[in-house]
Amino acid sequence: MATVGTNDGNNITLTRNGQGVSQIPAGTYTIQVRDRSRFHNFHLRGPGIDRATTVAFVGTVTWTVTLTAGIYTFVCDPHASLMRGTFGVDRAPAKVVCKVPRVVGKKLVTARRMIARARCRVGRVRRARSARARGRVLSQSPRAGVRRARGARVKLLVSRGPPASS
Repeated sequence: MATVGTNDGNNITLTRNGQGVSQIPAGTYTIQVRDRSRFHNFHLRGPGIDRATTVAFVGTVTWTVTLTAGIYTFVCDPHASLMRGTFGVDRAPAKVVCKVPRVVGKKLVTARRMIARARCRVGRVRRARSARARGRVLSQSPRAGVRRARGARVKLLVSRGPPASS
């Protein structure tokens, strides 16, 4: 059972017998795809498979697919950085890591987006007076380029702007 966009939310799942799929044996499967939103689609890719619903489609379709050994991904194409999943067939899925992006000097909103795309999460955000423009990232921890487990937190120090003059 594949489901995407319930109540126009940013959710995408692939389940078997009510449990999330992370590893399954090779074979032929029937997948019922429930696309619940005009903003999202369900796209399954892997060895020998590239099937998708359209973004405008809302409804249920049934696919019969033959899964062979390898890694498969499912995504919502318009929101691939947020709505995605991976599973392995006849082997464990590849470990997904967060590679911390360089966000120093970026606006906070841009930094948040970059961190999410890197499969990390924004951790504590502290603010300090600085000569830099208000809302710009002054420092980050861990430093850019470090690899961490998926969902690792990146702490940020953000400028409040220059000190008030008297």
